[in-house]
Amino acid sequence: MSLQAAVTWNADAIFTITLFINPYYLCVCLSSYGIQCLTNQMC
Repeated sequence: MSLQAAVTWNADAIFTITLFINPYYLCVCLSSYGIQCLTNQMC
């Protein structure tokens, strides 16, 4: 199983952490509005 993590800042200064776990992955987006847990179908 491989594990990758991508951390990016967008123009709106929203901190986004994306975790890729094969064969499944989960995207967690952190913003000033709260925390959203997204499934791989929404990423």
